[in-house]
Amino acid sequence: MGLGDWFHRKAQDSIATSIPNPAGCTTLYAGSHSFSLPERTSALVYTSSTPPNPDDFRTGVTITLNVATGVTSTDNHRPNVERSMVFTTLPVTTPRDPSLVEKPPYWPTYVHLSEEQRWMYLTWLQNPAAAVDLGYVFLYFYGLERRLLTSEFDPAFQEAMFLREHHEEGSFPEFAERSVLAVCTIRNRPDCARKFLTRFPCVRLNNVALLVMSRLDMGLTAEQLMGSANILKSGGKEFKKTYMSSHPTLYRACLEEILSERFERKDMPFADVLDVVEGSTTEQGLFANVSIQSLVPSVSILNIIQCQPFLDRIASVLSETYETVKERLKSARKGFDGSAVPIEPLLDTPTTTCPACGAHFARTPVSGRSCPSCGAVLRLRTDPDTHVRALMTEAQVAACDARWKERRLRSFVENAASCLDTKYADVYTAKEDLSRKKGSPALYSEVLLPLYAAKMREHARSMSWGLWRNDHYAVSELYRIGEQNMDELEALLAVCYIDANGPNNTDPSTVSLYPSFTPFQLLPVFAPGLLKRIRQLLPQLQLDEDAEKTLFLESAARVRNKYMPVSPETAWTMFVEAQESGDDGGHRAPGSA
Repeated sequence: MGLGDWFHRKAQDSIATSIPNPAGCTTLYAGSHSFSLPERTSALVYTSSTPPNPDDFRTGVTITLNVATGVTSTDNHRPNVERSMVFTTLPVTTPRDPSLVEKPPYWPTYVHLSEEQRWMYLTWLQNPAAAVDLGYVFLYFYGLERRLLTSEFDPAFQEAMFLREHHEEGSFPEFAERSVLAVCTIRNRPDCARKFLTRFPCVRLNNVALLVMSRLDMGLTAEQLMGSANILKSGGKEFKKTYMSSHPTLYRACLEEILSERFERKDMPFADVLDVVEGSTTEQGLFANVSIQSLVPSVSILNIIQCQPFLDRIASVLSETYETVKERLKSARKGFDGSAVPIEPLLDTPTTTCPACGAHFARTPVSGRSCPSCGAVLRLRTDPDTHVRALMTEAQVAACDARWKERRLRSFVENAASCLDTKYADVYTAKEDLSRKKGSPALYSEVLLPLYAAKMREHARSMSWGLWRNDHYAVSELYRIGEQNMDELEALLAVCYIDANGPNNTDPSTVSLYPSFTPFQLLPVFAPGLLKRIRQLLPQLQLDEDAEKTLFLESAARVRNKYMPVSPETAWTMFVEAQESGDDGGHRAPGSA
């Protein structure tokens, strides 16, 4: 059975669990819910009413040791059951607050989504153009990759184009481009490949896109050449890109002129240089869907981004452009003909437009400078929602920084909740309940500290002192994100004391053979990051050395147990020496108490 036949068979195995309705949509029943999906989407989603087998989705590596020969072998287990398959028997739950639902993991599967995440995914499928976490976009795209390899190529291709049109963030454009172009090549559909590359020009140059472009006699546009710094740098090619950022419009205009003069076209062809060289090859994966990777392994293709004639041509064009721009600017400054030469048009871009009065600048002003028209102090910031770098007023900067802070806080709490075997939504709800009881805003530390304390007790009972130490450090990070500086300092000093003792992950049954703590003899004791953060906190809290010592000894006494051989006083001496030396504390441990 051929590969195409296999995918066709799998498509037929998908059990119909949706019902057409007269509104041009199809109702999908999953769990105890119903979802109205567009007909084109419903036709492409894989569904099954058969309960899933968890082993079908197990991934990992099996290592086998032949005791007789001492030879080991490994087997990578990659399941071939479709990861996006919607098993309609699995429960689906409507979240109380969709904004509190945790993000899906990397390489998601429908089976492993939580009940609330399944609701989020199926709700989004009702309008795949809507903004959503990229994990859900990838999950739907997994199924499209499989459909592209079946007789349903055309509708799957159109849907892939639709997704790419509405989801330009993150790594999705790169993954979508690679798999779509690969399938277009496999199925001999140059028309579709050209359509895709014309609508979505390759931004980050890669071997698959370049190979397809060369076969279609498509060259690199001025925009693509200006963005080729990454491959020139990886190829060891140096070029000056000063004017790209300071005078982008002039640079682009000169580059387009050079392309027209040298190649008599608006782009830089490169198929000719690839035809006359035998470059090195590289292994290239084609699909994002792991269940397809096990069936369609990586392929060996020409490593174009390391092809020297290709890189030489790009470097030559850009070097000529640099010299041309340099001469134009020189002529403009000297004014040989006495007429005004426009060096840079007034651009209406986020980094060249005053957000307060709308004044235009010839180039992006330095952050912190005042607008010459209205006097507003302007600063450069990246918007957390659009990821666009722009000029902002002081008020806008404050709002932007607040949104970044909120995102970082949520990301931290989500990770902490995952480590503590709970959910972000539960932590958030507990914090809101506590706020209502107190009559004032509660902190996340008030909710998470009891959970960390339980985790510490669990690790202490199992004598996993390394993990116990990490729990204490996690608490310091919790205080840091909540801007509880004194609590953070105490937690960091406790971690330093634990580090001075050299914690080990042992077991109660083997403690006589493997000590719970082994003070380092020649290796660094204190992490440089910890010492640096402590040095930052001390002046903020206006603490002198005596106060620091008292705090260190109190923190050490609070965490010390009978297994720790280094006394708080000895650890303090080591700590002071590490701070004074300005390094990471590489000392021989003094005698223990």
